[in-house]
Amino acid sequence: MKYCPNCGKELLEGANFCGECGIKIEKEIPKEETKEISQETPKKPVVAKKISPVKAERSEKTKKKRPNPLVITLILIICGIFLAVWFLMSVFTTKPEASVTEGTDTSAVVETTSMTTAETTAQTIASSSEEPVTAKYDDIIENAKRFANEGNYSESELELSTIPEDVLARPEYASVKKIVDEIHAQNQPAMEAERAKAEAEQKKVEEEQKAKAEQERKAKEEQEKKAKAEKKEPTDPVFVGEFAQWATGYGVYFAEGQGQSVLTIGVDGKVSKGSQTGKATVESYSGDVLSYETNEQNPTKMPATKTVHPNVRITITWEKGGSQVFYGYTSFTSRLVLTDGSAKGNGVNEVWITN
Repeated sequence: MKYCPNCGKELLEGANFCGECGIKIEKEIPKEETKEISQETPKKPVVAKKISPVKAERSEKTKKKRPNPLVITLILIICGIFLAVWFLMSVFTTKPEASVTEGTDTSAVVETTSMTTAETTAQTIASSSEEPVTAKYDDIIENAKRFANEGNYSESELELSTIPEDVLARPEYASVKKIVDEIHAQNQPAMEAERAKAEAEQKKVEEEQKAKAEQERKAKEEQEKKAKAEKKEPTDPVFVGEFAQWATGYGVYFAEGQGQSVLTIGVDGKVSKGSQTGKATVESYSGDVLSYETNEQNPTKMPATKTVHPNVRITITWEKGGSQVFYGYTSFTSRLVLTDGSAKGNGVNEVWITN
C-alpha cells in the first residue's frame, strides 16, 4: 500500500498523481534493479600518457635554466647602488693630493675631503647658475640701452629700476651691475638737461599765464570803470519849484583871470564847469555878499563891486575833490547872477550871469 508523501492520503495502485492534493508521484526503482544497473555500467580505464624520453630530457633542462626572480632583484639593487656611488664620487670628489697610509689621521683626511667636496659643489652650482640667472636680465638691459639711444632716458631708468637692488649687490651679478652703472652714467646728464629744460618751459608758461591774468584783470577793471562811468544813476530832481529857474547855463561876467567861460547846472543837480564835474544842492538864503555891478552886458574892464542880498545858496561838490558855494540873486536887468562872494584883489573871485 502506498501513501502520498505530501498529504498522506492513500494512493491507488499505479497512480501517477495524488487524488487529494494533485502532487506528482515519482515511481520507486527497486534496489536490486539499481544495483544491477550500476554493476553493468562500465568504467573507463585510465590510460597514462606516455612521454617520450626526448621531451622529458628537454623539460628537465628548461627547469634547470629558469632563473630565480629573487636573485635577479638583488642583482639589480646592487648594481643600482654601485652606479649611484660611482656617480656621486665622480661629481663631488677630487683627486686626493696624498693617499692615506698607515698611521695617517683618517678623520683629518675625511674632513679635508668633505671641505673640498663642499667647495667644489659651491663652485659647480655658482658656475652652472650664473649664466641662466644673469641671462634673465639681458632683455631689461637691452631695452634700457635702446631707450637711452632713442633719447628716452626716463624710460631707460624706469626699465633698469625693475632689477632689484639686492640682486645687484650680490657678487655673482657683478657683470650686470657694471652694465647698469654704465647706463646710469649715460642717462643722468641727459636727464638733468631735460629737467632743466622742462623747468624753464614751466617757468615760461607760468610767467605767460601770470601776464595774461594781469592783462585780464586790468581789462576787467577798465571795463568796470567804463561801465560805472556810463551808468546813469537814477536821481530825483534837485532844482524844483521856486529853485527850478536856477538850473540853467551861465557865462562868466568878467573874464579877467578866469579860464572857464561856461557854468551849467542841471535840474538833477549835475554841474559842469569846463573840465570839472560835480553835484549841486540848493537852499534858500538871506544875507549880504560881495558881487559886481551887472548893469553892463559885457564889461571890458573890471566893474565896480557892491553888496547884494541873495535869496538862494547853491553848494557844489566837485568829483575830483573840494567844494564851492555860489549865492544867487536877480539883477536890475532881470538876469540871474551867481557870485562866490570872495574878494580877489579889487574885484570878486567869480561872478556868473545868464544871457
